[in-house]
Amino acid sequence: MPNIQLAVNYSPQAFKLFQAGEVSFDLFKCPYIPSLLPSLYENAKKVRPSYIHFDGWAGHGYVNETLLDEMAECLAQNQCRFINTHVGPPTNLADSANIFQSALDLLIQDYAKLCCRFGAEKILLENVPWETRNDFPFHRIAAEPKLICSALKQCGGFLLLDLAHARFTCAEIGLNLYEYIEQFPLHKLYELHVTGIDFDADGRRRDSMKMTEKDWLLFEWALNNISTGKWPKPKIIALEYGGIGPAFAWRTDIDALRHQLNNIARLLHEKGLR
Repeated sequence: MPNIQLAVNYSPQAFKLFQAGEVSFDLFKCPYIPSLLPSLYENAKKVRPSYIHFDGWAGHGYVNETLLDEMAECLAQNQCRFINTHVGPPTNLADSANIFQSALDLLIQDYAKLCCRFGAEKILLENVPWETRNDFPFHRIAAEPKLICSALKQCGGFLLLDLAHARFTCAEIGLNLYEYIEQFPLHKLYELHVTGIDFDADGRRRDSMKMTEKDWLLFEWALNNISTGKWPKPKIIALEYGGIGPAFAWRTDIDALRHQLNNIARLLHEKGLR
């Protein structure tokens, strides 16, 4: 079975580290920003193959023909091997008599369009980092693993498991992290995301931060499950630290990036996974 490919968010810092031979990884993970994508993607390809990660939230009716055509163009140009989306039913489900079914119906409306257009074998569904703040745009039901289980059972597709999103959610809600993750359809695992969880200067919990001891312990637990065969081997493990633009400028430290990439690569090698 092929080894897992190691990916990292595209950033000038990651580009520089790779060119200098200070880190080793297989893929750049690029954001879907149409105005920047052509130059960003071409620059990334100078050193590593790349793929696009989309930022859609299924359940809000965001999938339309224009977006489907844009995604199809990305696939045709080999800028992505698959199409991802996140779970994102809206908060106004509170008035519904059957919140779970209402959330699933809305999720399926978007998700099924992706599966019908591209084939379920190319679609990944990602778990949400749910927040307790009042202005968070998604309903609490979005954090329920059974929502992803039901969508994949009904439409097909695969799981994109974000470990940081799971830790984030459990910290916000007060759930047992490891029991929570085991509720996802891990037999459908295709891609695994890892990064740190910490508080920003304003006291808000954020992801895409430097990995702490808790983050490393969670990642090693996941790798143990993969290496022993309890979970299937994902095609990609992506470090979601670093990026481009103001959202990442304050949390892209080149020394932290170097350490995390090298440590992840070491752990994968030790487990015989890369």
